[in-house]
Amino acid sequence: MKMMSRRFIQQVAMTFSLLFSGFLLSAQSISPVQIFQFSDGNSKTNTNSVPIVNDARAVSEPDLPRDAPQNQVQDFRYFKKVATNRKSSDATIFNAATVYLASWGLEENDFKPVNSLLQTNHAAYLVKLIRGHYFIELAWKERGSAYANQVGASQLTNFEEKLRKAEAELEAAWELNPKQPLIPEEMMTVELGQGKGRDRLELWFQRAVHLDTNNFRACRQKLYYLEPKWYGSPQDEIAFGRECVASTNWGGEIPLLLVQAHQSLAKYLPKEKQSDYWLLPGVWEDVQSAYNKYLKAHPKDLLERSYYAVFAYSGSHWDVLNEQLLLLGSENYRLLGDEDKISDIVGAAKRHAAKSN
Repeated sequence: MKMMSRRFIQQVAMTFSLLFSGFLLSAQSISPVQIFQFSDGNSKTNTNSVPIVNDARAVSEPDLPRDAPQNQVQDFRYFKKVATNRKSSDATIFNAATVYLASWGLEENDFKPVNSLLQTNHAAYLVKLIRGHYFIELAWKERGSAYANQVGASQLTNFEEKLRKAEAELEAAWELNPKQPLIPEEMMTVELGQGKGRDRLELWFQRAVHLDTNNFRACRQKLYYLEPKWYGSPQDEIAFGRECVASTNWGGEIPLLLVQAHQSLAKYLPKEKQSDYWLLPGVWEDVQSAYNKYLKAHPKDLLERSYYAVFAYSGSHWDVLNEQLLLLGSENYRLLGDEDKISDIVGAAKRHAAKSN
């Protein structure tokens, strides 16, 4: 893994030392359950997403209360269909259960029909895995989305209690099946809330990527854990992002996490200064290394190529911008943004191309 340039470290560290003086590392403005989304390793082609089921004939479902909304009945029937299908993978069942729960509430009565169906049809480790996720969701619901110093004592007590229950379920699931990568992925979310230490995060992260070398979700979770508002620093985030590019084991979209690291750090700056972040020394080199590796393996991914073009425009790298626009093709310029954005980007590219000729 390449070392960060001293000049870049100094500039970013100086900026963040001003911004984060006295800031609580455990501060949080949105639920990590939103950050730690389910993924099969490719966020644009997740084959485990749950389709919407429209069944006008649906009237009631014996596992649900009689007054359950019709949409809930339909969604539960889809989950039931997945859960009782012997060909359904653990990941498909897990996603169907968690999406249903997220859509229709997180109270105990909401979970009972899911739990009953799982216990009837599946091995104990999968039941415990999904129950563990359920307690994680309950924990963050109890805590709320406020910063750490704004969370009430009772909220914090309930939060910690639910996380302990999630921890117990997931550790039991791991004992039963230490070959299911979803379990360590969920334990990384538990560690984010409990904050027992970086070593614990690394233990579960290594277990996850050992079982699935292209584990995008686990890598994204670790990157989030390393944000300054949690347990890391700008240097930690960038170092891990560079590891994602340098690794010969991790593939898929994982190299692009280095770009996401820079995006997350840019958002810590005042809004009027965020565009200047992309001109800092060392930033463009990171963006270019990530996209070079990714687009070499996925040259037909026009969406990511359009993002790369926008980053080249933001950093005033005109040769790269013109090269990417040519590869993108004018018929795909719509991927760059709205009409004004397209006009700005393409216009700037043409002006600088003319100057260089």
